[in-house]
Order: sequence, then structure tokens, then C-alpha cells
Amino acid sequence: MSVDETGLPAGTKGWTNTAPEGWSIDNSKRPAGGVTEWCGWSFATDEFWTNAERGQGRETNVRARKVFAVADSDEWDAASSDSRTGT
Repeated sequence: MSVDETGLPAGTKGWTNTAPEGWSIDNSKRPAGGVTEWCGWSFATDEFWTNAERGQGRETNVRARKVFAVADSDEWDAASSDSRTGT
């Protein structure tokens, strides 16, 4: 379920910042703040990714289905963050 994202249908599941078994991610250098779901590398379902921000053509992303890795600095910076303030 979403943390900071709004407008998603109730009960929409589909994101985590925990890498699948056998994968590793390093989000140690990311600034503080921002939208929780897109802080560093995240893993999202197509349903969650598409509905998190309508009107960006995400539904046409036919190569990524089921769960896929996302690093979206623009979506992350949609909320207050250290990168926005320059600190």
C-alpha cells in the first residue's frame, strides 16, 4: 500500500524498497526526504507504477510487467527533500 502517493485505488499493492533475493541495491547516498515510494531504487508492480502518476504514458510501458526496478528522481522530488533545498 502507498505511503506518500495519493490517488491510488484503495488496496493497491505493489512497491517495496527491499530487493528480491539475489539482488542488492545501495541507497546510502540518497538525500533525506522526498516521496517514500521512490526514495532511491524501488521495486513496483505495473499497476502501482501506472496509477501513481496518470498522464505520463506509464501504461504504455509494455516491457516492464509484474515487478520491476524503478529509480525515479523526478517523482521522488515531488515532495520536500534535501535535493530541493540544496543542502
